[in-house]
Amino acid sequence: MTTCHRPARAVTKTLLGLLVFCSSLPVLSATLYVDANLASDCAGTYDPSSRTCGGGSSFGYASVDAGLDAAGPGDTVLLREGAYDQIAPSSSGTQGSPITIAAHTGERAVVENI
Repeated sequence: MTTCHRPARAVTKTLLGLLVFCSSLPVLSATLYVDANLASDCAGTYDPSSRTCGGGSSFGYASVDAGLDAAGPGDTVLLREGAYDQIAPSSSGTQGSPITIAAHTGERAVVENI
């Protein structure tokens, strides 16, 4: 039985090539919703048109903190109409892919205690 061993140098080059390839991939971004009307978070079931959990495929959060904690670089966190106590993000994304926080189109989100 013949055993073929790959030299460590070739393995290192392959790993470095994969690392360079993966670091050049675009960051996928998501839109997350914060809705003061929600009683709890909706992991993948939020329906933005009805503002309810169930029937949708979006992510909805009952608090700004929960929405911001779930957000990653390049994501947009949309605040639905309502009053929110404060915004204190634990992360702001990266220089090239910031986390964007905005009011939902056509709605008024009021943030107090900034």
